[in-house]
Amino acid sequence: MRHEPGVAAATLVHFVVADMLHQNEFNYAHFPELVDLAVIGTGLGMLRANVPLVNNKGSYWDTTQWLAVPKPFLDAQAFAYAEAIAAWSRNEKDPVWSNDLPAEIKGPMKKSLKFLNKTNDGFFQPKEAATEVLNQPQDDWWTLVEGKSMSTKVVAMNRLQIEGSLTQQQENLLLDLLRSNNRALLLQTIGATERMTGVTEAIVDELRLLVEYRDNEVRAKAMFALIKLAKLDEGTMRLAAKMLDSKVRFVTFAGIVALASKESIPATIMPAIDRGFVQSLQNCDYEFMGLYAAAYQNWVDDPQAHFKALLEHDSPEFLEMAQEALQNAQEQLIALE
Repeated sequence: MRHEPGVAAATLVHFVVADMLHQNEFNYAHFPELVDLAVIGTGLGMLRANVPLVNNKGSYWDTTQWLAVPKPFLDAQAFAYAEAIAAWSRNEKDPVWSNDLPAEIKGPMKKSLKFLNKTNDGFFQPKEAATEVLNQPQDDWWTLVEGKSMSTKVVAMNRLQIEGSLTQQQENLLLDLLRSNNRALLLQTIGATERMTGVTEAIVDELRLLVEYRDNEVRAKAMFALIKLAKLDEGTMRLAAKMLDSKVRFVTFAGIVALASKESIPATIMPAIDRGFVQSLQNCDYEFMGLYAAAYQNWVDDPQAHFKALLEHDSPEFLEMAQEALQNAQEQLIALE
C-alpha cells in the first residue's frame, strides 16, 4: 500500500468507521456495503470514491435478496446515489466537493441530487427516526405501497410479509405492480410474491409471463419465484431450458435451478440440458458442472451411462470431468443425508 496512498487511506477510513459501528452495536457492521454507506454519511466518502472495489462483471446477483447474499462494497451506481442522499440530507443543492468525484460517480450523483432536491422522493428522511418507520405494522406497509413516492413503494414492497389469503384489493395491487415499468419496483414485487403463503393463480400467470420479460434479472427473478412457489408448469420448464443458452450467468443459473427442482422433465428438453452441460465442461465452469451433475441424478436412471453416450464419441476429453462432477455431487448428497 506504500505505492498506493489512496488505497491505504480508504482502507484506514473503512476500518475506523467499521469499528465505530461495532462499538455502537450496529447489527450489520460486518456488511462492507453498509460500512461504505457509513463512510459516506460521516463525510469521508471522497477517499473511498476514488478506489473502485467492485467488479461489475460478477457472476450473478439478486438485488431483492441482499441480506442473504450481500454485495461486497458499493458499486459506482450505488455509491453515486448514496453521495446524493448525503448531500440532500445536508440541504446541499450543488456541493463543490462533488466536482472532485470520479466521472463515473459525479454524473449520476448530480443527476440523483437534482431529482431528490426537486421531488424529496426518498424513503430515507433525515428528520425521521428510521427504526420507528421500519418497525411499523404490515397494514402501514401496504398503505405505503399504494403511495406516490416510488422510493417508498420499493422499500415498502421489500418489507411486506404476505401471509394467508390476499384481499381482492391487495391482489389487484400486486397484479398492477407486476406490470410496472419501474425495474426496481417490479423486482421487489416479484420478491414479495416469493414470500407469499397463499399465492393466487392470477399472480402465478403474471409471473409466468415475466419469465419472457425483456430484462434479464426480471426474467431470472420471476423464474426463482415460480420455483419457490412450486408453480413450474411444462411451458415454464421449456422456457427454463431456453435460459440454459443465455450469455447472462444469472439467467443460466435460474434455468438450471428451475429444471433441477423437478424430478422428471419432458424428453424434448433433454437436448438443451445436454448442450448446456457440455458447454459448462468446455468452459471448465465447475459450479455449473456440479449443478448439472446433481440434477442428472433426478432426470436419468443411469447418469454414468448417459454421460458416456453423450461424450464418448464427440468429446471424450470431457468424460472424465463429467464423471468427477457426478462423483462429487453424489458425495455431497451422502454428506447431507
